[in-house]
Formats: sequence, structure tokens, C-alpha cells
Amino acid sequence: MNEEQKQAVRDAVASALGDAYDCQRVWSAWGVGTMSSNDFSLVAEDDERLNDITDAALAAMPAPFQARVQPWMLECFGVEIAADARERNHRFLEEALELVQACGATQSEAHQLVDYVYGRPVGDKHQEVGGVMVTLAALCLAQGLGMHEAGEAELTRIWTKVEQIRAKQAAKPKHSPLPEYVAAPQPSAKALTDEQIEVIMAQAQVFASSWSLVGGRFDYGDQKDSAEQEKAALRALLADHSRGVTKLVAEPSKALTDAAIWAEICNILPDAEFDPAKHVYMTRQQLAACVERVLEGAERPSEDKRDAVNTPSITASSAAIVPVTAATRDVLAERRRQVEVEGWTPEHDDEHDEGELALAAAGYAQSASDQIQCVAKELDDSTLEDDGCPSPNFPHGWQFKAAPPRRMLVKAGALILAEIDRLDRAAVAKGEPK
Repeated sequence: MNEEQKQAVRDAVASALGDAYDCQRVWSAWGVGTMSSNDFSLVAEDDERLNDITDAALAAMPAPFQARVQPWMLECFGVEIAADARERNHRFLEEALELVQACGATQSEAHQLVDYVYGRPVGDKHQEVGGVMVTLAALCLAQGLGMHEAGEAELTRIWTKVEQIRAKQAAKPKHSPLPEYVAAPQPSAKALTDEQIEVIMAQAQVFASSWSLVGGRFDYGDQKDSAEQEKAALRALLADHSRGVTKLVAEPSKALTDAAIWAEICNILPDAEFDPAKHVYMTRQQLAACVERVLEGAERPSEDKRDAVNTPSITASSAAIVPVTAATRDVLAERRRQVEVEGWTPEHDDEHDEGELALAAAGYAQSASDQIQCVAKELDDSTLEDDGCPSPNFPHGWQFKAAPPRRMLVKAGALILAEIDRLDRAAVAKGEPK
């Protein structure tokens, strides 16, 4: 406790004593009538007496929680391990993950947040400790938990487990963040065949495509449920293999929903029929054949019509499905992170109708370009103005978060998707064609 806190306790004691007096003579003097007002002193005005009472009150208080943890640490691990900052990092992270797991956080959410945090500049330790304490208190409030009571109960419990904890520490793998040895996953009894791999990859592509439509122009309110079904189907395929099922059974090669492909065809070929409410799956070969038939039976649009929809002409050969690359997945994952972690929902985005999303994307793209050029020209990053930050045209009041070039391009791509979706929603609201 610092001097300021101690003075606050002293003032509180003085206020509580009020008009209490100390008698300077033996009490028997009262009976013989020789005692006067000069034999009494106001306790709150006697500095020495007030300090004694304050010190006694503070001595009766328990030591701060952090100070009471230290003796247990030394008893369990000794000075060296107790002071090992890297080990303390690992154990804190383990306990934090166990807490949010118990409160309902998913493994996927944890991985997304790890990528998010490590894509940002390193914070100040003192400030981050404060953030941990504040957010822990907020989490306990939301979960109906008593933070201090839980801490006291756990400290009492682990004092009874010193020997077990010592043994676990002694058996801990060296140079590993893990608290114990974890058996490596055993290989499957039989490797997947090429056909089985294709089935899984096709279903993974269905899942990725279905997620990409959530909240977009062709989401009629049930796309998220559809995406969850595809996710469950993919999980079932993988679970079958993990249980040693050697023959994976699936419907004919689900490649992509027609919602993604036929929407583009309808932009080019007005006569093509498409019902987005029907989620029909097509193989690549089936899709190519359908496009061929449509092209044979429909009039090709004029250059003016193609320009009006801003879409290039399509041929059967060009209708092959673009592979879902790591870049595509990362941009879509970043867009989901922006919605789920940052809270940049469609409603949020609709409030920024002056091109802020596109401007932010341009800022990240420009900063990535500057860094890439520095590497290509073998320049020092210090030649960049503002340490690699975007131009002053970055949206006013928005926080620019510097990162490696690829990460900033992923952010830019996700922001561009958000802006396109916002424009489409605005067009629908005005009754205009998208």
C-alpha cells in the first residue's frame, strides 16, 4: 500500500472516531472530583494516537493477493522457475484459454484472435495487465462469477496440491509451452485414395462457397443455415476417416452451389433461368455442359449490354471454377473476423456511406505497395513517410493498423467486399438494379 492509500485509511479512521476522546489520567480520579476537561484529548487530533490506530487497522488486513501468491510459487517451484517469464507466459495463456473455453468460446474463435493479436503492434506490458484485469472483471460480471472469491478459493485449494503440482512440473516436457506430453496423432490405418480426397476437397469447396454468400446479395435469409449444413457434412466426412471408415460416401461431387455461378451467368445472359431459393449442386463437368447449352440457345449480349453489367463475356471453357486459394480463404476469413470480432456488421457498414470502406481498403493497399516496393528496390523501410502508414486520405478517425504487406492486402480485400455488399444493399433499398 502506498502513502496516498495509507493516508486515505488514516482520514477514514479519523472520521469514524468523530468526537471520541482519550482520558489522560487514571479513571479513579473521576470519583474524587479532581478531573477537568484538560485531562481529555480528541483522538482525531492526536497524530501519534491516530497513526497507531491506523497502523493497527492496516496490520489486521490481509496482504494483497499478488503478495500472497508469491510464497506459494516459491514453495512449489523454487526461485528460478517462479521467476521464469517465459514459463509464466505459457501458464497464463493456458489458464486464460481454459477460462474462455469453459465460458463457451470455440477453438476457431481462439485461433482467429491469435492471428488478429499477432498481426498488430506489441503492446505495453503495464497497460495490457490493466486490460487483463478490467476484462476479467467484466467477464466475471457477465458470467455471474465472483472474481475475488474465485481467486481466494483457488489459492486455498492449490496450497493443498503442492506435491502434485511439483510432480507435474518435473514431468513437464522441456523447451515446450505444453504442461505435459501430448501423444502425437496416430496415422490412419489406411491412407485416403485420390477419389476420397476429391470428395473431401469438393465438400470443402462447397462449404467455402456457401459461407462466401452469407450476408451477400443472394442471401435470402437462409444462407447461414445452409452453410452450417455444409460445414456439418464436411465434418462428418472427416470424422468417418478418423474412425477408420475406408469408403467415403457422398453425393456426386458437390463443387459449388449454383447461387454463386448462375448469378454471374444471369448477369450476362438475361434469358438464363435461375431460382436462388433452390440450392442445387453441380459438378464442374455439369456446370460446363449447362453453360454450353445456355450459350447455344441464347442470344449473346451486345458489347453495350455487357458493359452495362460490367461483366466480361463468358464461354464454356472460361466457366471452369476458379480454385479456392489460400488468398481467397484468408480474405473471406478476414471479412468474417471483421463482422464477428470487430462488430462491422452490415448495419455498421451501412452507416459509412461516403466511401470510407473503399478509402480504408485503398489505404491498406497503398501501404502494402509501398513496403513491397521498398523490398524490391532494396530500400530501408525508414524511407517510408509516417513509418509505412497510408496516405492522409485514410478515413478520418479510423485507426490504421500497420502489418506485413500480405496481411494489409487481405484487410484491403475484405474491406472491398464489404463496400460492394454495402452498395448492393443500398441499391436494393432504392429499388435500383445492382
